[in-house]
Amino acid sequence: MLRTIKIYCFLYILFTNSISNAATHPRVTVSLNPFYSLVTSIMGQSETVSLLVKPGFSPHDYSLKPSEVKQLYSSDIVVWGTPQLEGFLTPFFRNLPKKTTLIQLDKAPNLKTLLLRSKNCFHHAHHSLSGEHPIDPHFWLDTDNALALIDYITTELTKHTPAFAKLYLHNATELKLKIQQLKTQLTTQLAPVTNKPFLVMHDGYQYFEKEFSLKNMGTLVNEPEAPVSAQQLRVVHNIIKKNNIQCIFSEPQFPAKIITTIIEDLKIRAGILDPLGAKYVASPDAYFSLMQDLGNAFVECLP
Repeated sequence: MLRTIKIYCFLYILFTNSISNAATHPRVTVSLNPFYSLVTSIMGQSETVSLLVKPGFSPHDYSLKPSEVKQLYSSDIVVWGTPQLEGFLTPFFRNLPKKTTLIQLDKAPNLKTLLLRSKNCFHHAHHSLSGEHPIDPHFWLDTDNALALIDYITTELTKHTPAFAKLYLHNATELKLKIQQLKTQLTTQLAPVTNKPFLVMHDGYQYFEKEFSLKNMGTLVNEPEAPVSAQQLRVVHNIIKKNNIQCIFSEPQFPAKIITTIIEDLKIRAGILDPLGAKYVASPDAYFSLMQDLGNAFVECLP
């Protein structure tokens, strides 16, 4: 009897493996590098996954090339974050084939979202036409949100390609363990610099700041491409002196001339924060590199 059960178990495993081998992974297009990292980790491969906004570019002013539009329309699944950050995609969604599944990550269950801030910033808050504060779209910079995104992506991928359900779930479970370890590591690393005041180029880090108790005293601009006036510079100087701020952060995608001027005038440190993984090769490790480098940047720049 035992031998018969073992034979049945062997045949079941052989049968399920043959189904997975016969199936093909869906063709997936992902908007941003942090999302690409999570998707490829869950799928266990990157051969059928494409990244739209390549390293070194910003979604704030991105324009799709004809080849990228073609890639978008040939996808089985499109994974993106939110219209606020990837608004360049929304006009193309109207013409997507009916077979294409959209996975909009700001719809993930259990995702913690924060409003764009006006308090502690140098400019007026962002407002929608209805007068409401829109959501800060940088939600992946919270490790608990990363766990929620992993669950959501895994569920949606499994719905589309159930033949890979076991593989996706297994990979997602391992990925979530790594994220939890990352949170523990960052908590320990950042403990010495909690509540140390600093300034940033634009307000893209509040998820990371809240999770690890960091003290952002303000931003230079609401939009990274916006110029800074002489009056705003005076406000910045006053904030720095009043709060004894010793570090200001720029971003690799945007000109840092204004920050160079400030640090030369006031003799404070400068660091670089990269919320989008602009400098990382698209890979399953990109999310971890991004988060670890954020932690390193704060520790190195803050006294």
